[in-house]
Amino acid sequence: ERPRTHAEWLAHDMEWLPMCDCLLRLPGMSKGADQEVEAARQDGMPVFTSIPSLVGHYRERGEEWGRLK
Repeated sequence: ERPRTHAEWLAHDMEWLPMCDCLLRLPGMSKGADQEVEAARQDGMPVFTSIPSLVGHYRERGEEWGRLK
């Protein structure tokens, strides 16, 4: 199997994004990650830049990990 190109990985990621409860944007420069953030925000998905903010968001809503119980 040949290695996937950047465009192939990004397309793969974008297929999975609508199935997610939220997006955790890790630090570092990445055009692909920035595109994922933009797509998530356009869909109204919460985007977090730290694990504490992600956990805090779901605790405030009375959830531990989004839909996962």
